[in-house]
Amino acid sequence: MGHGGGGDDFREPVLIVAGWNVPPMLAHLAPVLKCSEDVAEQRPRVAYLCRRHALREAEKADPANIERGVVQFKQTLKNRCDEDEGSTLEARVRNSDKGELEHFIMEYAELCNLHADGLQQHSAKDRAQLRELHGTTSVLFEVLTSVAEEVGQRVPSEIVEMGHKIAARDPSLRPFNILPLDPLAPGSQETFKMLPEIKAAMLALRNTNGMQYPGAVESKLNSEWDHFDFLQALFGFQIDNIRNQREAVILQLAAAHLRLKDGPKTQSELDPLAIIQVADRVFENYRGWCKYHTKKPSVPPSTPENAQLLTVQIALWLSIWGEAANIRFMPECLAYIFHFLAAECAEVVKGTKKPDANVSRVFLRDVIQPLYDIVRASALKNSAGHCPNENWNNYDDFNEFFWTSQCFKLGWPLVEPKAAFESQDSFFSGQIPMSALPISAKSKKKKVADAVEPAELSELNAKKVVPTRLQKVYANCGKQLFIEKRSWFQIVRVFDRLVIFHVMAFQAMIFIGVREYPLGDNRTIHKILTVFITAAIFRVIQAIGDIWAHWGILLRVPKTWLLRLWLKLVASFAWLGALGYTFMNTKDADQLKMINLYRLACAAYLAPTLLTAVVTLAPGMARRMESSDNILLTAIWWWAKPRSYIGRGMQEKFSTVCKYVLFWLCAFTVKFAFSYRYQVLPLIGNSRPLWDTCIHYETWDIFPGCRNYLGHAALWGPIALVYFLDMTVWYFVISALTGGLVGARGRHHEIRTFSVVRQRFNTLPAKLQEKLIPNDLLKTAADNGPMTPLPRFESLTAAAMSQAIDEVNAESKAEGSKDAAAKGKKRRTSAASKKETLEAIPESRLKVTETPPTEYLRSAIFAQVWNDVISSMREEDIISNQEMLMLQVPYASGIMPVIQWPVFLLAGKINSAVQHAAHHKGEDRELWEQLSQDELMRCAVIEAYNALRILLKALVSGQAELRVLQALFDIIDNSVADGTFMSTCQTGMVPKLLHKVVELVKLISGPAKHDKQPDVVQKMQDVYEVLLHDLISTKIREDLQKSGVLNGANGMELWACADPLPEIEYPPKDLTPFLEQAKRLYVLLTAVPGNANEPSNDEARRRIIWFTNSLFMDMPSPPPVRKMVPFTTLTPMHKEEIIYTMSQLKKENEEGLSIIFYLQNVYPDEWQNFLERTKMDEDEAWSKNKGMELRLWASCRGQTLARTVRGMMYYVRALELQAFFDLASQVGEWEPVLERVVRELSKGFPAFKGANAGSVQADKWQTIQAIIRTKFTHVVSCQTYGQEKRTADPRVADIHELLKRYPFLRVAYEDEVPLPAYNSVGKHLKKVYSVLMKWENGKEEEVYRVQLPGPMRIGEGKPENQNHALIFTRGDGVQAIDMNQDCNLEEAFKMRNLLEELDITAGRGRDGPHRAVIGFREYIFTGSVSSLAYFMSLQEMSFVTLAQRVMATPLRVRMHYGHPDIFDRLFSITRGGMSKGSKGINVSEDVFAGFNMTLRGGTITHHEYIQVGKGRDVGFDQLAKFEAKVACGLGEQVTTRDMYRLAHRFDFFRMLSYYYTGVGFYINSTLLIIVLYALLYSRLLLAMTGLEEELYLQNQKIVTSQSAEWLLQISMLTTMPMLVELSLAKGFFQAIIEFIQLQFQLSSLYFSFHIGTKMHYFGRTLNHGGAMYRGTGRGFSVKHISFAEIYRTYSRSHFVKAFEFIFLLILYRVWGEVSGYGLVTFAVWLMSVSWLLAPFIFNPSGFVWARVVEDYRDALKWMNTPGTLGHDSNTSWEVWWEEEQELLETTSWSGRVLEVFMNLRWFWLQYGLVYRMQVATAGSNRWIVYAESWAAILIFLCLCKILASVGKGGADDKVDDKSGEVRSRKSNWVRIWKVVAFLASIGIIVYVSLVWEKFSDLVIMLLVLCTTSWGLLNTLIALRPIVKWAGLWDSLRELAKGYEYFMLLITFMPVGILAWIPSFAVLQTQILYSHALNRGVMISKVFDLYGRHKDKPKE
Repeated sequence: MGHGGGGDDFREPVLIVAGWNVPPMLAHLAPVLKCSEDVAEQRPRVAYLCRRHALREAEKADPANIERGVVQFKQTLKNRCDEDEGSTLEARVRNSDKGELEHFIMEYAELCNLHADGLQQHSAKDRAQLRELHGTTSVLFEVLTSVAEEVGQRVPSEIVEMGHKIAARDPSLRPFNILPLDPLAPGSQETFKMLPEIKAAMLALRNTNGMQYPGAVESKLNSEWDHFDFLQALFGFQIDNIRNQREAVILQLAAAHLRLKDGPKTQSELDPLAIIQVADRVFENYRGWCKYHTKKPSVPPSTPENAQLLTVQIALWLSIWGEAANIRFMPECLAYIFHFLAAECAEVVKGTKKPDANVSRVFLRDVIQPLYDIVRASALKNSAGHCPNENWNNYDDFNEFFWTSQCFKLGWPLVEPKAAFESQDSFFSGQIPMSALPISAKSKKKKVADAVEPAELSELNAKKVVPTRLQKVYANCGKQLFIEKRSWFQIVRVFDRLVIFHVMAFQAMIFIGVREYPLGDNRTIHKILTVFITAAIFRVIQAIGDIWAHWGILLRVPKTWLLRLWLKLVASFAWLGALGYTFMNTKDADQLKMINLYRLACAAYLAPTLLTAVVTLAPGMARRMESSDNILLTAIWWWAKPRSYIGRGMQEKFSTVCKYVLFWLCAFTVKFAFSYRYQVLPLIGNSRPLWDTCIHYETWDIFPGCRNYLGHAALWGPIALVYFLDMTVWYFVISALTGGLVGARGRHHEIRTFSVVRQRFNTLPAKLQEKLIPNDLLKTAADNGPMTPLPRFESLTAAAMSQAIDEVNAESKAEGSKDAAAKGKKRRTSAASKKETLEAIPESRLKVTETPPTEYLRSAIFAQVWNDVISSMREEDIISNQEMLMLQVPYASGIMPVIQWPVFLLAGKINSAVQHAAHHKGEDRELWEQLSQDELMRCAVIEAYNALRILLKALVSGQAELRVLQALFDIIDNSVADGTFMSTCQTGMVPKLLHKVVELVKLISGPAKHDKQPDVVQKMQDVYEVLLHDLISTKIREDLQKSGVLNGANGMELWACADPLPEIEYPPKDLTPFLEQAKRLYVLLTAVPGNANEPSNDEARRRIIWFTNSLFMDMPSPPPVRKMVPFTTLTPMHKEEIIYTMSQLKKENEEGLSIIFYLQNVYPDEWQNFLERTKMDEDEAWSKNKGMELRLWASCRGQTLARTVRGMMYYVRALELQAFFDLASQVGEWEPVLERVVRELSKGFPAFKGANAGSVQADKWQTIQAIIRTKFTHVVSCQTYGQEKRTADPRVADIHELLKRYPFLRVAYEDEVPLPAYNSVGKHLKKVYSVLMKWENGKEEEVYRVQLPGPMRIGEGKPENQNHALIFTRGDGVQAIDMNQDCNLEEAFKMRNLLEELDITAGRGRDGPHRAVIGFREYIFTGSVSSLAYFMSLQEMSFVTLAQRVMATPLRVRMHYGHPDIFDRLFSITRGGMSKGSKGINVSEDVFAGFNMTLRGGTITHHEYIQVGKGRDVGFDQLAKFEAKVACGLGEQVTTRDMYRLAHRFDFFRMLSYYYTGVGFYINSTLLIIVLYALLYSRLLLAMTGLEEELYLQNQKIVTSQSAEWLLQISMLTTMPMLVELSLAKGFFQAIIEFIQLQFQLSSLYFSFHIGTKMHYFGRTLNHGGAMYRGTGRGFSVKHISFAEIYRTYSRSHFVKAFEFIFLLILYRVWGEVSGYGLVTFAVWLMSVSWLLAPFIFNPSGFVWARVVEDYRDALKWMNTPGTLGHDSNTSWEVWWEEEQELLETTSWSGRVLEVFMNLRWFWLQYGLVYRMQVATAGSNRWIVYAESWAAILIFLCLCKILASVGKGGADDKVDDKSGEVRSRKSNWVRIWKVVAFLASIGIIVYVSLVWEKFSDLVIMLLVLCTTSWGLLNTLIALRPIVKWAGLWDSLRELAKGYEYFMLLITFMPVGILAWIPSFAVLQTQILYSHALNRGVMISKVFDLYGRHKDKPKE
């Protein structure tokens, strides 16, 4: 089933209720039908009455029987009612239907009351049952009312009262999100309300003393009512909006209460300072808005006395925001609404005003709905981004109206609406009626809208809901402060200071280079000062440009703005005149007076710039000037920058300013030194002889006036362009070095290899405790003395942990008691007697000195965290069971006398120690010193000895055997203690003993089976024999024999006995810890040193290395979990994959590949680990019961929602463990603190988590869960979930699966509910809701349903999706997580640290901008799939690490790039949200959030001690779409107000940072391509005029100097940051090796290709618009892309330009006279080849011959298919060509003019080609030849037009019945015209052959024909409206088709030739998947399936 149809296709059922397919339009009847089925068994008649009621309601909904689905439903229901009427009547208990219902309702109501009375002690399941009972009862009341009306009777009063009682209980039964605030919520009194901060916040909200409620609700007041109930009664907010925001405010206040700097005064009462802190953050923007408008705020000062009113107004603001829908993008509009509502609210709270009891208020209907209608109507004019931006209003336009004082003319309430709104100055131009904005007493009159539910859509008879006068606003409202005009001039206007600076510097360098006098001479200085005249000229251009930019709104801009625009224009002309006049009068050097006057004028002109520089270095002074009320300062600031609400307070700290100023001074020093030395000076030297000599032009003497000017332009043009773009290269160089230094200083990649991890592992426990554990717990350990070790064997592993925390005390007492060990008297002991015997054996003396107390704590904490991380890797299948065992640390390392390290550190240490002992000949002390030199070896020996001792004790149950063990261990212990080990034991036998021990341990570490006991006995006997007869000396053995210790009872042999109670107890009783200890000991004894002990998976190694390294980096100390910053992760989702289905995994593509087969081959080790973990074979994995595990395994290797949610849920897992640490540190006074902490930790978190219900641990586990729920939640905004649920899409089940697995997950979606009504065009009317749901009691539970004024998507999809779900977020932070993200557990542990970076204070008194967004690094997890994926991962790696590192420090221009940044939630929601949503303009929606935060006084930081995963597109087509999307977004950004304001509000140096780190890269990429064009055309100009030969004879360096430096720039542009970051991550030499490997993988082709992608889409969007979201799919790219699809995608962006380059290169090779052709043209050839071949080289199976042939046929079919109905761009060239030209339909005339201007190059080329003909160079007939060339072209085009016209059939054509041929009545004319065309062609050929004697002339003439017709074609396409008007469009299309055939064939030729080479396809596969091959993946296996697939029979 599909993903849902359109908005009006409701043929599919909305849901299936007890077998009833209920149409969407009748969804409200679903509860009635469910009720009928629920009561059918008890009362059939009642069920019948319910169905009959449903039938009547269905008749009312569709009385005309319009909807087919409804008609079918009604007929089915009617048939059922007719069938049941008789039988149910007989079963009726009462005499009437009414009586039957009344009797049953009373019984059902009693049942409800019984459930409600005992609900406080019951579970959530009982609460859900009561909710269902209430739902059924409500339906029964509804049916009873209907039946009573039918019979004309009344419902009894007792039943009515019962209904009111149940209805009053209903709100308390609704599902809750986080806090169970209702009194009937299960556990609410025990868990959440035990948290004092929650209780305090609830009590603060319930402080309603003195509040006056409207009279209608006074009778309903109770003690549970709070401020939100007051606001709902006062202003008419929706109930669910109130419930939602109530929970948000309680959590916000509780968190602020806990995080007070000095701590709260009391835990049970909310501190007023917490309220003040939250209020300051919520109202910071509102207060700034009031100050901007010089209005008194409606909120009181933030003082403790005003705490109650502040709390009310916090609730009011959030209630307004929560219901504002799309208006949330307009924060100042919300400020306006709040301003008046808060004033009214304050009056009511203070008692100065009593609320009107007779006013019916509905906030959504009266306030939001009219505004929404205005915004939506304007957005519809956008035409999906094709409409010019100046022709419609976006969100910013509407919001900025409230920046002007005109907004207050609207008033509140509107007393004189006509006078207020019909003013021409008003933004709404007098069109908004009184009901649009106010909530006032004016609405007493009953309206039509009052009869419907609140806030109906405007489509529900809009003329009645919103008065007609409001509809006129659409035509007259206009922009106020800015117009987004698409033009290349916008770049100059936005970054005017940058352009002026570069031009002035270039001019100064030229004057310095051509100087005739020393640099310090006055004459030289005087010439250099002419740069100020240049600056003045640019200022005139700037002033004119500002007027041009505001031309459409000059009558609407504020008068101060208009005055400033004209004054700026006058002043710029005045300065230009003054500077020009004084300079022109200084030609005579003796006129010192005029020279000094000119210099004085220059100084005066420079003064404002110097003042700006001073202000830049004094940010504090700038902030004071901005906020000053001084008239002079205000005037100065107004002149410098127009007054604006945003863009103030952006200054950074002085130290920060110095850093980025120093950065740019270094960059410009290098840039200007290089440019002067290698660009300006060589050209000056080469230009002097050209200027001084007269050079004869060989062919172009018709332009005698051009002469040297033409040559100079050809020489200087390319170099001037290079000068402007090469600053990007130097920025990359300096930023790479800076980023490397900053990274090295921050200890980034200090640990690069696993060997370094080994070396530093001993420091990890201390580092982990220092970085990840709160200081409180650290202080607890530091303040306590030594403690006794914990020698409990049961504490070794998590599986044997005790059950209760409070049992530790009893446990410790029991350990001190020895009496319990003496109970058993039998020879074969019981467990108690065994314990007595074991405790009689002394502990080993092989132990270290006393361990400091903090070591125990560190070891316990480290073991918990480290093992949890390793376990998560095992769950993700990136390590195996064996590797997990090698990596984990025992939980209770305090049991052993030494710290137990992971086995991978101890591998080989035992064998080395044994060899030392076996060959040692000296004393014991020397041997021990040798072993102790290696700390790990010493620990390994001691641990192995003690572990063996513990295992043997656990195995042996006989007392005689225990005595033997005791004796042997005593001998060894005593010999070690006395230093006689060498004499007591024969150390040469130690290897033999080790061998026997290994055999024993291997046996007992395997599966425990009873039939293995004889083998265990035998192995024990072997160990005993070696110990007694080989290891122990003869004398000691004899002494033992004499003492009788070695004799068995009754002379029987040791270890084996026929008694039913064996000597060896195997398996032992406590099996799990025994097996884990045995396995660890076995690995410890057998592991060999080397890489085999490390994880084999690259991802596992990378994660361990990074986590280890991050612990050595600086990060804030974390607080306890209760005091941490609460946050939410928000993931917007459209139609991305959730969990791969079985059919998706099995389905084969065209190559015969399935997803699961691909994954099994790309991740073979992870597949085997998966089978090992699930204990399945491959066939079993496909079974129905195990299928979900397989689906999740595959999904977590793709870019799916399942992977993202799993990663985000690691936050919960990390917080659980961290909260456990916090809880363990909370001790009583009766026990030593440290000992208690370590005992708790040594038990292990898994045992605590899995405690039995009812135990102490279980209660504390609930407390931990409650705390975490207040700190974190994950909201997924599934945009299409409502549609999918209506259509029963399988994706709904996948969402449910995730909800079941992750209780902290919430899903938000938009739900459109159709109404039983239609609009004027016959479409369903709908109500739209924002819905939040969760999983509870085994089903989906709807938590909140907030009605919207209409469909949420009126702009860009993702920001609208984010915006609607943002109201369901909680906490101080919101993390933006996309669908291609992932997270790991080890990174989740550091989230508390990162959240401390948030500056969650208000803006008052801050030194610098507010820290609004916290950014951190990402790693690309898709880089190992293919070479393309690796290229992209390297590119992304350099951006998300080094580039963003430099952007943040020192440049301070890092913006928000989508994810995974964390927003200050209150800062962002009060300023427009997490993104901007205007259609087209904000297609790169995320970056605008960064722009907005920065302009509004925020800053964005970047941190690298934490990272999350990110997936990137892995296919060439996917990557191209991504690059195109970004380039289009950048093109739109140039036109926006955000970029303009940032560029003008930043100081000069920060503006430079902003430019070069953002749009400047794309501008310079475009300039790079323009440089290539300029180079080729200039060189061709020199060659075709003969000037090149003359210059070459004079100076060979002239013609080669143009290409030497920018070749280096091209390579450095893309490789420098990557190389530096690789050097940091892997070392310099490894980085060089990888860089060389990249070249062999053809990475240069890839990066060169995408330079063209950036240039094309950036330029096209800036010129014509058309930016849109491009879905890339994010799938596994192993699919072959057809030739036709590649051609469609890249024809205009790359192929056409590549053909032009190649054409020019060939012409230059023919006529050029340069020996260094290759040096000059190498870069162009590289670019051309990459643009032509890269899509095919990186296309899987792109050179397989069979595929190529198939693609060729498919391409020809595509070309020949007519564009008739039913064909799209994928099947017909004509349709595709029309779509390609669509942008020219709506583009501006400036865009058309630019297109025409650029096409003039073809006519210049035609001119040059004509005069290269021999017939043109001979004699004086050149003009005649040129005219003849045009005549030939026109004749050719006329012939094409004639043939195209006569070849088309007409309406009177007939089809022959026999032959099927089309017979046209014009067929005779067709033949005649064809004959005429043939004769004309023959005539032209004869004429040419007679006149043109050279064959070369004929070839040139063909080239002239091609170039000119191509130029005409493109020119006419640019003039599309005129051409269509003239009726030439079809002919133009035919001409274009001819060119398309030619280009398609030329493009195909190299592909076909390379495919013909047999080995090239294999080489291509090696190139494409070389990175995967390096990982050992046999990609060839994947593509072998294609051969089998193509041999399958065609179906």
